[in-house]
Amino acid sequence: MPFYQFVSIIGSVLLLSAYGGLQTGLTKPDSFFYQIANLFGAACLTYSVISPFNSGVFITEAMWTLFSIGGLYKLIRTARRRSATPAPAPAPAAGPADPEMDPKMGRRVGDNRP
Repeated sequence: MPFYQFVSIIGSVLLLSAYGGLQTGLTKPDSFFYQIANLFGAACLTYSVISPFNSGVFITEAMWTLFSIGGLYKLIRTARRRSATPAPAPAPAAGPADPEMDPKMGRRVGDNRP
């Protein structure tokens, strides 16, 4: 088997795995697996159509590769921002704002109104 055919099979498996995972709910568009499988799958298919050259598939797969690089960059940038953001301060302990307020009844202690 020529090397370019082997590369094209790897690329097809990667792209179809990413797409199948997305369609079945096993992965999400913002997962590293999805973005990396798209990137390497499209890059493999781009390489495989160089010889013999197929201009339509080459353009499609080259653009797919570029879009995947953009998606992966966005995912990495978002992950870095999340890790750099400090955790929010814990909320104060829950309790009535007024110490004389009965939290179950919603009125002041000793208030007998219905």
